[in-house]
Amino acid sequence: MYEKDFLVRLIQSFFEAIIRINNKIEKGDIESVKTDIEKAYELLGESSSFFRESTFENILSFLNPKNSIQLKKIDLLAELILNDAKIQRSENIKCSMFKKAKMLWEYYNRQAKEYSFEREEQLLYIKEFLENSCGR
Repeated sequence: MYEKDFLVRLIQSFFEAIIRINNKIEKGDIESVKTDIEKAYELLGESSSFFRESTFENILSFLNPKNSIQLKKIDLLAELILNDAKIQRSENIKCSMFKKAKMLWEYYNRQAKEYSFEREEQLLYIKEFLENSCGR
């Protein structure tokens, strides 16, 4: 019971961090966004470099989604990685992170029992970006 409560609070905190990050990106406050992104990654128990550099498979193994609450972390992580990718200067890193966000959301869509128009819009945005900017 305590683990479930902890995970719910963690997801709630993470979701709030994502909203703050989105708002700051829209305002162009990139330095503050970088700090918030670092803190959000740490909420998941690893550094930003782990999530940026690890393969999709390693991230999935680390998160180990056993139930719908833990699976939700994948949805939120995909959003975080997408926001992180938007502020990257290196096109190679940006493309890699867009691909990772896409794979995480595709995995989430296969496993979750919910549908989200917003998530589908994000996936379309990612696919267009990959085709136009990354050659895929």
